[in-house]
Amino acid sequence: AVEAPADFHAASDHLATLEHAIANATPLRITYYTATRDATTTRTIEPLRLEWRRQIPYLIAYCRLRQDERVFRVSRILAIDV
Repeated sequence: AVEAPADFHAASDHLATLEHAIANATPLRITYYTATRDATTTRTIEPLRLEWRRQIPYLIAYCRLRQDERVFRVSRILAIDV
């Protein structure tokens, strides 16, 4: 049997919420872990689409903090507030 990646279940919990937000153009507040800086930030985003890269889901969203489009690895989204 093929096992899902360790972070798959955490990511899959967020996918339905993200898909709904994308479909309805709903801004979200996320708590996001940035591995390269070993830091957690809270950002308000406007989700645009999901992309799968090597079976890993990524969220493409407009980030109001950075005022630019950003890519977020779904498994690093720690919390989502609608």
